[in-house]
Order: sequence, then C-alpha cells, then structure tokens
Amino acid sequence: MKRFVAKLLPALIIVILFISMSAKAFLFDDSKENDSKTVAVTVNGAKIYEDKVAKIAKYRYEETVKRKPSYTLKDAREDVTGDLVLTEIFLQEGRKKIVWVDNDEVQDFISENEKRPYDELKNIKDYKGDFDEFERNIKAGMLHLKLAKKECTKNIKPTEEQMKKYYKENIRDFQIETEYRIISIDFGPDKESNDPNLTKDKCRERAENVLKKIRNGADFNEMLVKEAEPQVRRLLAKARIKPHDPNHILRQNFVDTLRDWNLSHDPEMKAALLSLQPGQISNVITRKDYKGAIFFSIVKFIGKKDGRTKSYEEVKEELRERVSSQLVENAVNNYNQRLIEEADIKFTNPADDWRLQNKKEVNEPRKKE
Repeated sequence: MKRFVAKLLPALIIVILFISMSAKAFLFDDSKENDSKTVAVTVNGAKIYEDKVAKIAKYRYEETVKRKPSYTLKDAREDVTGDLVLTEIFLQEGRKKIVWVDNDEVQDFISENEKRPYDELKNIKDYKGDFDEFERNIKAGMLHLKLAKKECTKNIKPTEEQMKKYYKENIRDFQIETEYRIISIDFGPDKESNDPNLTKDKCRERAENVLKKIRNGADFNEMLVKEAEPQVRRLLAKARIKPHDPNHILRQNFVDTLRDWNLSHDPEMKAALLSLQPGQISNVITRKDYKGAIFFSIVKFIGKKDGRTKSYEEVKEELRERVSSQLVENAVNNYNQRLIEEADIKFTNPADDWRLQNKKEVNEPRKKE
C-alpha cells in the first residue's frame, strides 16, 4: 500500500498543480473570454477588439450624421479606430515615462464637461457608445498634454526672426480697414405693417418723396425718426417697453459704421460713399440684404476714418502668442507622429489601417477634371 501511494503521489502533485494553475488563471486573468473575440488591431501587443470598434463607430456615426449628412459608417470606423489606437499609445507612453493622471482628476473633468455627475454618467448604458472607453480616452488626452509638455513643448520660445517672418506673411491680419460712419433711412416692405404687400416700386416712390422733402429743407434726422418710428414702436411694444422718448432711442442708435468688407458686398453703397463729403446726403440707393431682397436707402455721410496697417511693435505680443501656438502645434504633431511610427501597430483588416490610406492618397495621381 505504501508503495502504491508512493507511486501515485507524483501524479497527484501534477494534477493538483494543474488544477491550481487553472484556477489561478480563471480567477485572475480575464483574457480567456477576450481571446475568443475578434481582434481589430493590436498596439505593441495590446488588443483592441472588433466588437468595441463596431459599437463605438455605430454611436459615432448616428450622432455625427445628424449634423453632417455626408458622414458614413466607414468614416466613423476609421475615426474610432484611430482614436482607440492613439488612446492606447498615450496610455502606454504614460506608463513608460512614469507620467500619470489621477482618477479623481479624470472624473472631475468628465463631470465638468458633461455637466452631469460622474457616478450618474457611469450608470448610463452605452454612454458615448462605451463609457469605459470614453473615460480611457479622456484619461489618455490628459496624459497626452502632460507628456507633450514634458517631451516637446516646455521650452518653446519664438525668436524675433520667426515673429517678423510671421508678421510679413500674415500682414493682412494686422490691417485696420477704412471706416465710414453713416446714418441711413431705409425703405423696404414691412412684413409687420398693415401693407405687407408693399411693392418694390412703391418703396422706391416713398424713398424719392422723402428725399425730395430733405432736398427742400426738411431735417434729415426728423425724417429718419418719422420713417423708422412705427417699426421701432412695435418692437418696443413687443418687448413691453414704454419709453418716454422713443425718438431719443432712435437718435442715439442709428449711426452705423461700415467697413471695406461690408462695402465689398454692397457696391451701390460704396459708390455713393466715395462720391460724398461729410455732411452730404446721397440720392436713393438700390441695395440688397443678405437674403437678396431689394430695399432702398438715403444716406447721410458723417465721416471717414482711413485704414492703416498696425506696426510690428504694436502687435509684438500678439505675434509672440500666435507664433508660440504655431510652434507648439508643430512640435506636438511631430511628437505624435513619432509615437505612431515607433509603435508596433497591426491591423487584422488592412482596410482599417489609416496609414495605408494616407499613403494611397499621396501616391495616387490626381485625375484631370
């Protein structure tokens, strides 16, 4: 009997060890279930599963197509796959560089931006397609900011030469347009009046009659008040405002400032202003509003302030901010590109690999139109 036990003991030990190892794997390793799933892409060995890509892409597509009808499920899949890959890269890089973001910091950020408590959001089924992945993405984004600052943006400072180059290349951004100050009496169909079908010819006729009165000595401002007052009274009544002197409101608020970009869309007004001196009154001007509807104006030219270009010294601080932002953006893009190139990214379906798509777009010759 002792001999039998002695012979059986080694076999029993092997069985016990096997059961022990299997139990350990069952209790502490969740890869058994995941290994049965289809892998969409791996990033340095970390697996991103097809069901997760499809689920989030479906949500992304349904949300985006509402405001962008041309957006397709294929576009959503490409965007989501790219986001998941970058999320994994940034999280891995954070561990590698010993850079981290506290969970409380992530949760506070989510609550603040989503305008709802974190615990409430976490319990909503499929929030943002997949809440856990949404949270990982937020964490990766926050890690990315810290990594970029540590690795490539901390000491960026624009040089005088870079700032002057930017100033020269973007000189139009620092030009102040010529300003024309006017008061105009406008005539057009009044949709809220008792005569909504007032025709274009009747509008012009009314404008010509008002201009004739002004030419014969009527005060321009008084004619403005008389023409505009009924409409203004209705607007004030709608707002339940009872001013003691609506004419005062008119006189204080009817001086307009037009700039060159306004006049580029209003050639008739531009031609009139260029022919007037301060204090002079135009003839009846035919104009169009932003919807293309025709109306008429009589304009009193108040004055003009010539445009100019701001000097380099005037905008130096603004230039410093602009060039710094540009340099930071370039540095971060280069940093991201390096991380992607260094990562071992393997797609199960080559069609999901946006890197191949980009190469194809670059290498394919453009078709002649």
